Amino acid sequence: MLLESLRCMRRTIKLMTSCLQYWCLHLRFGDITCMVFTQMCSQNIRALSMCSPRKS
Repeated sequence: MLLESLRCMRRTIKLMTSCLQYWCLHLRFGDITCMVFTQMCSQNIRALSMCSPRKS
């Protein structure tokens, strides 16, 4: 269970990292794709919080 959670987190962090790299690269151009990517990033952050086991 814990291992699966860690695997999920690692995958999500990797996604977020590439997302942020793209975001930083394209921000100066004011690219519309960048805005879409930013939305995807925030979704990934939400997904990351879903990876960790719920604390009751």
